[in-house]
Amino acid sequence: MRPPTGGLRTLAARMRMSWKPLLLLLTSCSLAILLLEALCRLTLPSSRFWFPQGTYVSDPIVKYRLATNFNGEVRTPFFHYHLRTSSQGFRGQEFEPRRDKRVVAVFGDSFAFGQGVEEADSFAGILAKDLVAFDYTVINAGVYGYETAQEYHTYVRVTSQYRPYIVLLQVCWNDVVDQLEPIRRGVYKGYLNANPPTTRWGELKNTLLLSSELVDQVYLLTYRFKAATLSVPDFLSPVYEQTKAREIESTEKILAAWIREAAVRKQQFVVFYAPHEWQVNPSRPELRRWQARGERIDRDAAHRWLVRLLKRHPAVVYVDVVEAFREHYRNGGASLYIAGDEHTNAEGHRLIAKAVEDALRRSRFVLPPGRVREIERSDRAGVD
Repeated sequence: MRPPTGGLRTLAARMRMSWKPLLLLLTSCSLAILLLEALCRLTLPSSRFWFPQGTYVSDPIVKYRLATNFNGEVRTPFFHYHLRTSSQGFRGQEFEPRRDKRVVAVFGDSFAFGQGVEEADSFAGILAKDLVAFDYTVINAGVYGYETAQEYHTYVRVTSQYRPYIVLLQVCWNDVVDQLEPIRRGVYKGYLNANPPTTRWGELKNTLLLSSELVDQVYLLTYRFKAATLSVPDFLSPVYEQTKAREIESTEKILAAWIREAAVRKQQFVVFYAPHEWQVNPSRPELRRWQARGERIDRDAAHRWLVRLLKRHPAVVYVDVVEAFREHYRNGGASLYIAGDEHTNAEGHRLIAKAVEDALRRSRFVLPPGRVREIERSDRAGVD
């Protein structure tokens, strides 16, 4: 039996009426999201990606590396700088080896790369300018996010091409990992990604982060909230060496092997540890908050293993950047770090370069014959 025609019309009208509020709600939400997205793009510095598309390329050995002949701008909420790479894939101008100059090869992660500062303001750029008078030329082979194993493989490539006389290695608190584990960071859709997706949900999440400023700002706020409520991080913990024993052992093994290989090649090995601001600036509010909670802090925990390792290799020159930074803050110096970021600013890089150059002056194994006396005469003339 067919229902009355009037009943069908009434049912259809009711269904249309019930959809109207839902459609209005969806339209309003969509417009609000679009408006917020526009406001974020117009008023806030972009945080969707730390490096422009094409800055890095995939590599079968080190997972990723700097692209060759890149030229562009790096813009983040915390800093802005120009980035160029050579045809060899290093930050800086084209490197041209010369027979009359010895090569200083700089290795490390974002601190060596010079994240957040202009090329000339990085410690590698300062060394390149200062050491040219002493028959040195500098390669900056530092790459953002690299671990010790990746740095070593980069050293192998650089050594096979340019035979550096000095190997300058920058070590950081986040270098202490299991060096045999697969590297997570890689290139995804032309961008450097901390954890390239392997699932559909991961792909959707990364697509949203790359395309939506609103989503990325929410993600950034979540990250900042977690950082603000963080307990003492592991690298400041008194039990750091116990909890990271496996990772320290793995990192020590590859670093010790690297030092031995450099010695066989008759290369001078120079090492310094780039500290986190929490390790050198006692006035940081996070430190005061943790101390107020009664949490214990060991500011030397993250690099004590490195100092101990280098004592077993007396031929290695250790540059104590940590103490240089602490002395700077004890004397009331301005911040050595980029506001809102963990990387050193231009002043921090100048202090690192000075500490390295002072170590080179003190070591007769580093400078070419006769150059030590030349530097000493120059220093005395400056004092007089």
